[in-house]
Amino acid sequence: MDLLEQIKSRRSIRRYQDRQIPRKDLEKIIEAGTYASNAGGGQRSMIVGIRNAEMVEKLGRMNMARFDRGCLIGSGEFRKTTLRGVL
Repeated sequence: MDLLEQIKSRRSIRRYQDRQIPRKDLEKIIEAGTYASNAGGGQRSMIVGIRNAEMVEKLGRMNMARFDRGCLIGSGEFRKTTLRGVL
């Protein structure tokens, strides 16, 4: 399958299996991520693959504790705060 066909047939995964992917596959995914565009190269990025389930759980909880849905462009909170300053 060529790259265009893979892109066209991609799908989102909502239910994950409780198993690790092979390390070589993880390394390929991380390598591909390093080639992703990042606003003209102006932003520094770091990609980290974590294989420790306990650490993943802890980082997920820390991330959600600080996550502000109002900053999402599609959210009603973003529109209210943004438009309030304009109108």
